[in-house]
Amino acid sequence: MIVLLRFPVAFAAKPPTSLRLLAAAPLAIGVLLLLRSRRPSRAVSLLGVLAGGFVLLIMVALFRGEAAHAYADSRTVYYEVGLFFLLVTFGYLYFASARDKAERHHRAFILCCSPGVYVAVQAILHIVGVHHIAVSSDEVSASAGTPAQLLGLFGIHTHRVLFPLANGVVNFGDTIGASLAASALLSIKLTGRLRHVAIALLIVSIYGLLTTDARAALLCALGAVIVALLVGERRALASVAFLVPATTAIMSLALGLVAQTSLVETFSRKGNDLVTATDRTVIWHAVLSFLSHFNVAQIFGYGTNGQISSGANAGYEYLFYGTPNPSVYSTHNFMLQTVLDIGYMGLLVFVVLLFLTMRRLQRMITVDESIPARALLGVLLYFIFNGATDTSPSIYSPETMYFFFLITTCVAATRLPRKQKKAAPIRDFYRRPVVHTGSRLQGHEGAIPRV
Repeated sequence: MIVLLRFPVAFAAKPPTSLRLLAAAPLAIGVLLLLRSRRPSRAVSLLGVLAGGFVLLIMVALFRGEAAHAYADSRTVYYEVGLFFLLVTFGYLYFASARDKAERHHRAFILCCSPGVYVAVQAILHIVGVHHIAVSSDEVSASAGTPAQLLGLFGIHTHRVLFPLANGVVNFGDTIGASLAASALLSIKLTGRLRHVAIALLIVSIYGLLTTDARAALLCALGAVIVALLVGERRALASVAFLVPATTAIMSLALGLVAQTSLVETFSRKGNDLVTATDRTVIWHAVLSFLSHFNVAQIFGYGTNGQISSGANAGYEYLFYGTPNPSVYSTHNFMLQTVLDIGYMGLLVFVVLLFLTMRRLQRMITVDESIPARALLGVLLYFIFNGATDTSPSIYSPETMYFFFLITTCVAATRLPRKQKKAAPIRDFYRRPVVHTGSRLQGHEGAIPRV
């Protein structure tokens, strides 16, 4: 689905409306078909209402950004608004129509694989020689073609790759990080043929991160995997969502500690720029200085590309002089960009939505014994960590926003029993089956329970 929605970008920076509609047509058809499907419950949960409210805030921000001449043209905005509506509706209906536990797990597994499949398609196109035609972000010119530092550590001297359908080198790295987190957790927890699929996607994700040289995405993905494995069942883990407003402070403190180590010389791209996270701290201080002078408009934000319409970018756009449009560069921090775009109210809605979604995923792990749920929890942790140095999941890296919307709709549409019922083992490839051997119970990886 993500490949299809990004496909028009392969033809032009601003694809014609007819091509965009053609790409969105299967999504619309899917919604129509799912509307006729039988669903165990037609009631919309509180989490579903909250997810819909957040999507509505994003839609309004798109219109406000266009009205302030800080975002795309009106046709693009109408298309993106319609696309978000179709995507969220399709996701909710698709997951709400699952008839039993095995089908819920299967559909959640498909969702976990979607970013990995997208990365795999991009990798195949790049390997066969398809080049990026539509440069849809000015950030591309600043990152593409620069040395790939991670590969350089292994003696492979090459340049950062701009993949054919990517929105930018750095932005695509954010998407690959989500793919790595999901596929790594699936590879560790699953068994049988599904594990082989996850391992293949994991290998592709590692290839993508190395070629884009997405250092922060790689580090954040590894951290998310470790946390999800060790404490994924703990209810208190969901409280990590409330750290999102403090990411700039936490990251600045971490960079201060790193500055005292030898990592600065090893991982700095130029000089000792690791200390400032490649000038990110300069951007953050400029935006925080702007926000320190409170304005009522900050409650609901300034619309998409709020750094332009608010004037907050005046304090840091000098860093990008020499690029085609210095003013379009984001704040490189999810919290700051969210406040500028949809305000403090929008940030509050996001944090509560994230918290409730993570709580529900933990219940799916413990009550529903869902391995895909753990992978999705790992992706949300990755978004929290990665959001400290980039703006994902957001409109500026649309693939991550698509994935975030689908995760929230998946979780909101899932209905779980109040108590875990004891039942005979079922054939479910998404959890470890248990077989009876005499008076003892033994778990066999990939085994099929005997009747």
